[in-house]
Amino acid sequence: GLLRILAPALPCVFVNTVLFYVFVAARRRCAYLGTLLLGLVVGSALGFYLAPRFGPAGSAAADLVREIIMTASFLYFLCREGLAPAAGKTLLKLLLGASVVCIAGAGWAGSFGAWESWPAVWSLLVIAGMLVFFGFPRRSDLLLLLDEGS
Repeated sequence: GLLRILAPALPCVFVNTVLFYVFVAARRRCAYLGTLLLGLVVGSALGFYLAPRFGPAGSAAADLVREIIMTASFLYFLCREGLAPAAGKTLLKLLLGASVVCIAGAGWAGSFGAWESWPAVWSLLVIAGMLVFFGFPRRSDLLLLLDEGS
């Protein structure tokens, strides 16, 4: 139950973590603090509304929506700040496209019974799309992540 609700948030958490550090490194305090504040407000409001009505599933849904909204906010700032407008637009299209495919697939499969694999399919589409559009990391990219001196 709950893991199926939370599974689609994993790609968003990954993207949010990376973009948070991008904005910190670029000294765009307004972008990352604004996004964090938006996430806090939306997550809290949805949590207070959904948790009493739906229990743990409501809390999980609130977390999922919060992560998606934070991803959209980070991608908006990425495009607006001109840090990587092509990457921001590509990721936004990728998340939207993966969501449309999975919603359509879940609706189609729903007529045949429960389709429990949609969170995994959505995550796979997002990750595969990122690898297709941005490529696999090169060895030099990975070494930069391990270098403590930079």
